[in-house]
Parts: sequence; structure tokens; C-alpha cells
Amino acid sequence: MTDHRRISEFALSRRSLLKYSLGIGAGLGATSLLTSCAAPRSDAAELNWGNWTYYLDYDPESGTFPTLEEFTAASGIAVNYFEDIDDNNTFNAVVKDQLQLEQDIGYDTVVVSDWLIARWHAAGQVQALDHARMPNLANLKPAWAAPSFDPERSYSVPWQGFMTGIAVRKEYAKHVRTLDDLLNPIFEGRVGMLTEMRDTAGLIMLQQGVDIESSDWGDAEFENAMTWLSRNLSDGKISAVKGGSFVQDLVSGASIATLAWGGEIDVLNAENGDKWEFIVPESGGNTDVTSFTVPNGSKRVREVEQLIDYYYDPEIAARVAATVGYITPVEGAREAMEHVDPSLVDNPLIFPDAELQARLKVFRALSSNEESRYAQQFARVLGT
Repeated sequence: MTDHRRISEFALSRRSLLKYSLGIGAGLGATSLLTSCAAPRSDAAELNWGNWTYYLDYDPESGTFPTLEEFTAASGIAVNYFEDIDDNNTFNAVVKDQLQLEQDIGYDTVVVSDWLIARWHAAGQVQALDHARMPNLANLKPAWAAPSFDPERSYSVPWQGFMTGIAVRKEYAKHVRTLDDLLNPIFEGRVGMLTEMRDTAGLIMLQQGVDIESSDWGDAEFENAMTWLSRNLSDGKISAVKGGSFVQDLVSGASIATLAWGGEIDVLNAENGDKWEFIVPESGGNTDVTSFTVPNGSKRVREVEQLIDYYYDPEIAARVAATVGYITPVEGAREAMEHVDPSLVDNPLIFPDAELQARLKVFRALSSNEESRYAQQFARVLGT
């Protein structure tokens, strides 16, 4: 059983905190940039960082993010940190017009999934990063270093990796080994899916025997997955499709089981009494990467490079991983974890072993035409 001691330190009071401003001198306060995308700028060394909720180490006693405070103290760069991202598509819908116009979207760097960065990169909407200014990138794990859309990681640098599987209340876990097991009447239709198309469609397609990493599948296989999803939504066997808010459905009991991102489950268990199990289905789970990128409108690329370099120190990476529970991209973080929290060295959600890693698949890159058509199909099934 996973030791939740350190994670629980992070989790207490964590879910009530949605925005945080940290820095030297005046910050932006607790205003979400999604409501005012052109935030005021000053000449001081500062940057605005947009990230997902619960995706950075947090100290509930001081109400701060310790590693971020230490970065500011060491570098003199104030960081205004905003937990504004709940879903890639929702976030993209807010900023896409400004990206197209090459305007400042209010964030100097954001952490989003690689597939979205690939889309922005193809449209020429993100800036190149200078590896010479980030010597700690030598610690990037080789498996993460050369994605097809950015083979030199010139426009994207991994923040965390994640796996998508099934979160289920422990008293029901013995009944779940496959995705189809969630259709069992014992779940009373209290089953959730994710709004991220690749996560939901990917797990369904794996269940249907499709190698989602291969270029051999196409429209027919995706349509089969949408048929499965549509039928089970219509029949009431699936009751919800959520982004990061799936955690609230688990806590409230609205969902007994749901597709989920693995790192969230350690945090949920830490603050709610170890009630859920995370299961990678027998057919396999999704894995993907969220990465830093710098939108064209930002004039703070040098400050962002300093931030990235800082987080590629293995000890800093281990401290983040110890609290967020996701897969770290930093070589040497596991060894550093021996000093940070030895109980987490063998946590498979942070350091997957070879057997688990072999069962995790990356949803293949889509053409722009496929991206558009599949997103529309998925939205139609969800009724959005």
C-alpha cells in the first residue's frame, strides 16, 4: 500500500486553493487570468505561469508553494502562479484567438498536453527555447526527449507525465479489471469518463483491441469507440463526463468509478481516508506528457528558461513528485527521492516499473483533419 504521509501534507486544505500569487513586490493577486487575459505588466523580473490544479508542491501551513518561493528567492524572479487549467480544450478555447493574433495571452508559460503544444507549434504560435540556458535539461529522461512533433524539444519541455486508468472505490475494486466491467449493474450507472478525448477514446479503443500508438487505425476504429461511448451514455451506464472535477464526483459519491489520472488518486486518498484504488485495465492505459511552452506574445522567455532549469534539478523534481504524485521526467529524481521521502521510491504512479510501463500507451499523433473530425465526433457524443 502506498504511504501517503508526505502527500497528505500537500493535500490538506489543498482543494480550496485555486489561485496563488507569489513574488517580490506587487503581484497579480488571486485573479484568474482566464477572466482577464491581458494582465498588467511591469518592468520588474517576473513571469506568469498557468498550470493545472494540484500540480505543484504546496504547504498548507504557510499557504505557499515552497519550491516556487525558493526559486524566487534564488533568482529574483517573481512568479504569479495560476491554477487555471482544467481541460486542454477548454483552456485552448479561451486563448486561441489571442494566440492567432500573436497577442499576449496573459501567461508567459503554460503547462498543457503535448498534443496541444503540437497544434500550437504547427500554427507558429509558440517560441523556441534555448537549451544552452537550461543546462539541467541534461537530466531529461531519454524516453521523453524526442517526440515526433518537437524532436529536439525546442518548443516544449516536459513538466510531468501521467497515466489514465480507472479510479474505483476499494470495496468495488475486485469487480474491475477491464473497462467493460464498469457497465456492471452493481455500479448503478455511477460511472464517469473524461472530457479529454484522447484519454476516454484511448481507453475504449484499447479495450476494443486497438493499438492506439500505431498508425494502422483510423476512422472505423474511432467510430467504434464513439458508438460504445454513445450507447452507454444513452443507457445511463455512464453518468458523467468531467475534466479535473472528476475528483469532486468521487468524493461526493456521484461516481463510484471513473476514468482518472493516476496522480490525483494518491491526493484523494490522503485527504479522504484511503477510499479509492487506481487500476490500469488489463488492455492497457493511456500515458501522456504535459509540458512547458512559451506563447508568442510573451516577452519573458529568458525568465521561463530559468524556471524550467530550476525544476530540472533532481532534488527539486523529487520534491514536486513527492507531493503531486505524477511521473517525473527528470533523471536522478528517484535517487533524490531516497532523501526526500524513501517511502515513495517504489510508488508506481511516480516511478512506473517496466511491467506497468509496457502496458501504458501513447495515443498516436493525429493529422489536423483527424483532429478536427474526431473532436467534433466526440463533442457530438457528449452533447456539447
